Amino acid sequence: MVVPTRELALQVHAEALRFGANAVALHGGVPKETQARQLEQRQPQLVVATPGRLLDQLGRHRAHQANDGLPRLSAAQVSLLVLDEADRLLELGFDRDVRAIVAACSHPQRLLLSATWPAAVRRAAAALLRPSYATVRLANAGGDGDGDGDDDEEALPVASRAITQRIHVVAPRERWETLLRLLEDLHLTLVTANGRSDDEGAVATPPPGSSTQKQPRAIVFATKKADVHAIGEHCTSATAGGGSSGGGGGGSGGWWAGRCDVLSGDRTQQEREDVVRRFRNGELTLLIATDVAARGLDVPGVQRVLCYDFPAAEAYVHRIGRTGRSHGACAAGESGEGGGGGEAGGAGAEGGGGGVAIADTIFTRKEAKHARALMRILEAAGQVVPAQLREWAKSKVEHLRDKAASEAAAVEAAQASGTLGAQGVPEPSKAPTADPEVVTEDSQAAAARRKKEEKERKAKAFREEAEALALRYDSVAE
Repeated sequence: MVVPTRELALQVHAEALRFGANAVALHGGVPKETQARQLEQRQPQLVVATPGRLLDQLGRHRAHQANDGLPRLSAAQVSLLVLDEADRLLELGFDRDVRAIVAACSHPQRLLLSATWPAAVRRAAAALLRPSYATVRLANAGGDGDGDGDDDEEALPVASRAITQRIHVVAPRERWETLLRLLEDLHLTLVTANGRSDDEGAVATPPPGSSTQKQPRAIVFATKKADVHAIGEHCTSATAGGGSSGGGGGGSGGWWAGRCDVLSGDRTQQEREDVVRRFRNGELTLLIATDVAARGLDVPGVQRVLCYDFPAAEAYVHRIGRTGRSHGACAAGESGEGGGGGEAGGAGAEGGGGGVAIADTIFTRKEAKHARALMRILEAAGQVVPAQLREWAKSKVEHLRDKAASEAAAVEAAQASGTLGAQGVPEPSKAPTADPEVVTEDSQAAAARRKKEEKERKAKAFREEAEALALRYDSVAE
């Protein structure tokens, strides 16, 4: 099984062991020879690997061509090749490595799994699978799902309706202040959920012997590693201040000291595994991470997700999919995350700690190019769409139509008031008299008529331009 990240490889490996499978995980951050010895000693039924490390063990990687030439893992032994999270594999640039793996394992049955079904993944499926491959679409997968590329609109991932999505549209300069307010609210929520706190308001460590598996916890996502570490430093700093929503009260920093940590590509593999382990068993209440944790992190009790910024639509759905997850008797998977199944099936009594699942996202004009995609995701999940987001989501044609409609309404209002005639022509003015006051009034009326005529001319021009653009837009869509 080929997966895009180390974290997902470790999680799949752990789930396989839980079901009694003889499995080995191959990923970076661990000496290659150590993993080669595991393969030789255990003779596993299942190998879960990231692309580069799998190529290393197959003896196909250029950096190891000068070795003894004997592959640590024989492609002839592979009877089933699974490409999991295919959309993410392509997104991370593993296309060439995946093609090399498929070429090396040319005979086995192949499975390509993807939470989304955009054109890039459809092309990859056509190139990596046999021509007679079958497409199995889960509920809410997005697109027509027949693999022919004829979707009316580019398929978007589908978010679970069990997750309450709250979009905070703010000015770019207000992003950090908004984050602090949300962190304060997050702290109060988790303290209430845990039922107690220490004297200084910090989230208390659960008492000895208590179960931490379902302790309420939260994840803060940010795209940039620098932002992740800045947020982490703020949350763990005992002297951090600010962020009070009412102008008073303490800051949001220091509450999480000893109860939060960061997860990013800057950490060593051992550190990353330790952070995930501590977050999973409840030692950590708050995890601050890049999108390295947006997939493959299946942790019970995550009630809240906070997105410091908005990534691409697919990454957004995977981020918020860390909450609202069901953890029943069966292993939790990724099938419902972007396209139906597990997560879309709703949060069970255990998912998100009693069904609570809230995702807050800070959205600014800098991310306005994603407004239309986000609006479609929100509408598909039955969520509230902020008015400003809906305005940014409009196309140029829609803006022109709205402007033309506004101008037309202004003309109709002028007609109703008698300033314009029934055909939009200014009413003729009365003949001037010798009275200076009347002459002055007639001059003002003439100026007003000229102004109305110019406004009507512009409105007509806007309507014609909007209609022309609409025809072009419709023809392109067809």
